Amino acid sequence: MSSEESKALLLAIDNIIVQHLDDFKEQVNNRLDRIEEQTKVIPEMQNNIESMQSTIKLMQNDIKELQNNYKELNNKYKELNNKYKELNNKYKELNNKYKELYDEIRNISRTVAKIEVEHGEKLAILFDAVTGNIEKQEKLENRLDKCEKRIDNNDHQIYFLNSKIQNL
Repeated sequence: MSSEESKALLLAIDNIIVQHLDDFKEQVNNRLDRIEEQTKVIPEMQNNIESMQSTIKLMQNDIKELQNNYKELNNKYKELNNKYKELNNKYKELNNKYKELYDEIRNISRTVAKIEVEHGEKLAILFDAVTGNIEKQEKLENRLDKCEKRIDNNDHQIYFLNSKIQNL
């Protein structure tokens, strides 16, 4: 190979290397540009991360507050449940007392009904007796009226007879 051919070959190899280096340089520059663009976003991302961290802290505080509220509500629920149990027991007691009173009232009602029947019978007997006495009294009054009339009549007759005896 001649020196010109060698030079041409070296020049061709040099051109190829330069071309590859240029391509490599362009790829590196592109990657660096992308890295620079991405690094420009990093402060914004840091701000977003800080904002998210503060939001997370707020959320953690909210969660703690919710947990406290839950504990309070759970305690109040337990209190209400205990009061419900007490009320339920009192309701059962009242219901039992109601049943006792109901039974007692029914017994009293039965007793009153028996008394009313007995008194009704007694009153009927008394009414019959009073009615019989009234009838007897009316008969006696009629007899008494007849007797009074006879006595009056006898008085008149005695007077008449006495007046005749005196005249004799």
